[in-house]
Amino acid sequence: MPAMILQINKPPKAGYFSHVFFTEDNRVVKLFLKKEGAAFTAEAPQNPDDNIVVSRAVWESECEAYELVTKMPTLVELIPRYFKREIIKDVIGKSGQSIASSYILDCAYSLEYIPGSDFKVNEYRGPLRDEITSAVERLRQAGVNYVHDASVIIDPNGSIFRLIDFGTWDAQMELSTELTFNLRLSDDMRAKWGSPKEDRRE
Repeated sequence: MPAMILQINKPPKAGYFSHVFFTEDNRVVKLFLKKEGAAFTAEAPQNPDDNIVVSRAVWESECEAYELVTKMPTLVELIPRYFKREIIKDVIGKSGQSIASSYILDCAYSLEYIPGSDFKVNEYRGPLRDEITSAVERLRQAGVNYVHDASVIIDPNGSIFRLIDFGTWDAQMELSTELTFNLRLSDDMRAKWGSPKEDRRE
């Protein structure tokens, strides 16, 4: 499968870890940013590449969670359709110039585009709250252990929802704790998360 080139025709949705791009074929691509300096702790790590390792671990946790839920017929309707992990060849900004250096190009995945409004699950107080709370608990029981920062997309009619932004574990917390105490990640963490541990982007 050829690597993808992302063209910024409209601004991507910006999050702390990533930008979400909207493609012409009704997909979204979540591409992780290169974070610099004191991105996850009070002081910058001794090795700037450690920030990339943290972001890569978060990406891996999210991909693993989508891949887990996709295999479960009773849960798959709770999330957007997950397509695959992606490798991005380039990102072209509005000026026509490459801005790929701002991103970790092999830390991306693609999902079905769901129109609607999105909310943090723990902040949502609308009529679907009980259903959404139950859905989150079903994911947790299935092994999606990090749902603290999950969001929900609710369709324009207010009757259908899909959960996003979850992971199998709290990668940011675990690795940031290591950085906070030592200003560097352990060799084991770098070896495990420093590059994709397995290529499942066919």
